[in-house]
Amino acid sequence: MGDNVEDLVLWNPATRESKVLPQIKQGRRYDSVCFHFDFGIDPNTNDYKVVRIVDFYGCQQPQFEVYNLSTDCWRVIDRSLSKVYKIVSPRFPSYLNGFHHWKAIEICMKARRRGWMFPEHGPTRRFIVSFDLSNEEFLETLLPTVACVFGFIREDIAVINDSVSLIVEYCDTGNLDINWFDIWVMSSEIGVERTWTKKFKVEGSGLDFDG
Repeated sequence: MGDNVEDLVLWNPATRESKVLPQIKQGRRYDSVCFHFDFGIDPNTNDYKVVRIVDFYGCQQPQFEVYNLSTDCWRVIDRSLSKVYKIVSPRFPSYLNGFHHWKAIEICMKARRRGWMFPEHGPTRRFIVSFDLSNEEFLETLLPTVACVFGFIREDIAVINDSVSLIVEYCDTGNLDINWFDIWVMSSEIGVERTWTKKFKVEGSGLDFDG
């Protein structure tokens, strides 16, 4: 799928077929905005869908838009998030069993009133937003409390062994060639509050976990 918001193309590498998606009607223009795109299949209807998130960097709630391949048109999801979040695009595939997952950050109201929009500016709430492609509803899951010790670099979500996982990357400040990763796995029981378990620690010299 192309990255240009004005010219989106779906491409099937197996059949080498491509399809130009209809342009998205633009509403009010904003100076600070970015777009996130994801693609997946609705397991109930076998219809392919593209999700576009319009992210206003914490100035207002994100807007979610969905394209259906069967109808060849875009729709704004009326049940978009009602709170003000900043969406973080994953570096790795995050679609699993009809759900897309994104890491999200809610910045505290005190920080937002001061015009601060990023996590380093004030207390935040870290969680995963999961979007059900079938019901087009959202589910929030708090992220685990990780050790943000000196040497913490970043964290990201990914699908590992058919489980939604959180990868936390650290670096030994005394020896910058030594890295390690804590990998947390989210439970997936239907109807049960989802929890996190730290499953693995991977360490070595010069490790790189880029997608």
